[in-house]
Amino acid sequence: MRKDPISSSPQLETRLRLALEAAELATWDLDFGNETAWLDAQWSRWMGLGNEPVRLSFAEWRSFVHPDDWPKVRSALIDLLKGKTATYQQRYRIRTPDGRILWLEDRGQICDRDPTTGRVLRAIGVSRDVTQEEEKIQRDRLLTAALRHAPVGIMIAAADGTVEWVNPALEQITGYSAGELIGTRAGLLFHSGVQPESFYRELWETISRGAVWQGRMVNKTATGELRHHDVTIAPVTDNEGRPLHYIATYRDVTEQVVLEERLERMAMTDPLTELPNRRAFLEAMQKEFQRVVRSGFTIDSSFCLIDLDHFKRINDTLGHAAGDAVLRHFAQTVQQTLRQMDVCGRLGGEEFGILLPQTDDRAAIAAMERLLRAIRQSVVVFEGHAIRYTISAGGTSFAISDRTIDDVFARADRALYRAKEYGRDHLVWIAPEDQ
Repeated sequence: MRKDPISSSPQLETRLRLALEAAELATWDLDFGNETAWLDAQWSRWMGLGNEPVRLSFAEWRSFVHPDDWPKVRSALIDLLKGKTATYQQRYRIRTPDGRILWLEDRGQICDRDPTTGRVLRAIGVSRDVTQEEEKIQRDRLLTAALRHAPVGIMIAAADGTVEWVNPALEQITGYSAGELIGTRAGLLFHSGVQPESFYRELWETISRGAVWQGRMVNKTATGELRHHDVTIAPVTDNEGRPLHYIATYRDVTEQVVLEERLERMAMTDPLTELPNRRAFLEAMQKEFQRVVRSGFTIDSSFCLIDLDHFKRINDTLGHAAGDAVLRHFAQTVQQTLRQMDVCGRLGGEEFGILLPQTDDRAAIAAMERLLRAIRQSVVVFEGHAIRYTISAGGTSFAISDRTIDDVFARADRALYRAKEYGRDHLVWIAPEDQ
């Protein structure tokens, strides 16, 4: 009758047992002649079978092995017995009597053969509980799958900004393959030149101190197309808050931005003339007034109110469609006559405002006289009718005495009233010192 494997030296056995316990290893001994497995106390504790070693038949031991993993365990043992491998090594799942699932990693080798037949008699080895390790591997696989299949572009970069990993969505968003992206500096490849260098400096300063950065940027794709991306960059830091990696997400919002810009233009544009509407024009006036104020009124800027003369007569005699044609003609003439930087807006009905930035009285008067002359000499052909019309204009320049743009409007309005009094088709200019 074979005895359970024990050392002949109690002192050595104690040392080995303590070493195995410190390494959190369990030992096993497979008796192929009797088809039994001896498993030490550590294995018993893992399984919830008590604190003493157990001896199980091969059938009993097999019942603990997860059925999905038994084929690979059996195949590895057969290879060992047939001499195809010198050692046995396998990672598999065990089902405990109370329903838990443990992952074990076995390593062992043959220690006894029949001297006559060469048949394997015994194999010994150790088991390691790798449940936490395997669960982490499974979590990492799950996380990688989630990142890989996420609908947003994801990039992982090193602390110096070098790209380490990207998902397929980022390849699709940018047009660059993973091979083209990995190993490059993240910002350099997408740099569009639209954002100023200060934009990227602020971004880098934010994430370098371990803070999350969120914003919208315009990036360049592999084909050179400019696309709008909502970007979040989150640092992964060490215990002292120093960034080790950066995880960036990219969401292409180009279509959304285009739609927002279109809606904004619609909200700020007069649909008939396609000029800025009253709201948009007043915003432009306010911005220019603030710019002049910040300069200490060292910048000259001018403003003019315009009214189409006898416009009601056109509507009454030829119809509103004819009036609309005249309004569109006026808008086109303004755009062709004045500078690109000048702003003309429809304030309502046949009343318009013209803002002439960085323009003193003399230059503004000359520009408005050109406009009056262009209108006077033009003809609007509408359904066989040749329509001639004129405009009246009243202008002024921004002054240090102006508290708000309302003061500028009031002065221009008085000038426009005088122009109409003079018989229309006139420009009256009121300098701030003349009022």
